[in-house]
Amino acid sequence: MTPDTPKTSGSKKFAWPQVVAALLILAYAVTFAHFGIERYRATFSHDWRDEALNNQMFYNTAKGDPLYSTVKGPQRHHRHFRPIFVPASLPYVIVHDARAWFAAVALLMALGGVAAFRLGKKLLGEDIHGLAACAAWLIWPATIEVTMGNLDPETFVAVFWLFAILFYVENRFAGWLAFAILALACKETQAPVLAAFGLVALADRKPWRWGVTALALGVAWFVVALKVVIPMYAPDFGTIYNRFVGA
Repeated sequence: MTPDTPKTSGSKKFAWPQVVAALLILAYAVTFAHFGIERYRATFSHDWRDEALNNQMFYNTAKGDPLYSTVKGPQRHHRHFRPIFVPASLPYVIVHDARAWFAAVALLMALGGVAAFRLGKKLLGEDIHGLAACAAWLIWPATIEVTMGNLDPETFVAVFWLFAILFYVENRFAGWLAFAILALACKETQAPVLAAFGLVALADRKPWRWGVTALALGVAWFVVALKVVIPMYAPDFGTIYNRFVGA
């Protein structure tokens, strides 16, 4: 190499913030998987309404009887439209109780650190900023609370929207749409969030497909959930307005 040859950088450079972030993500996943499993062993009760209901539905779905429950109504869609229950039951194929769930949730919440790292670096410019964002996500009390919370797929919403925001910032439409749909699948209440996302996209002067897709999909999902799916399983549950406000 001659004195005038520039030094290589980028992939050749040791990116220690990335290594530290990866270790933090791994540590979070292992630690909170352990805590979640121990919490389940110590405190889980089949008398807990939501926990018992969701635990049974995960188990039954994994066994080929989707969303069936004897705890409160034969089918979960009588109260909420939550198709995420089907893929979320996959951990029960491996371990047939909530231990698999808590381990999977810890892993998924930890992977939110990947999105946080990339967002921090994208918006602020350096790996160290990404590391700070990753650490902030992992130690954020709300992240820990939902990781240790309960047997509810709504836990996934924060991670799915975090990745959706990342792909929005990176102008990757397919990735953004995929994670937006995953968030929608967690609960019908996320449909207005996606519609609001569409307004943001229009105000942000994104290509029209971003805003129009978000608005159309959000409104359509909301209407179908509350006017078609839920009444199909609970015809006497009330009007669309009463269902949404809990009347």
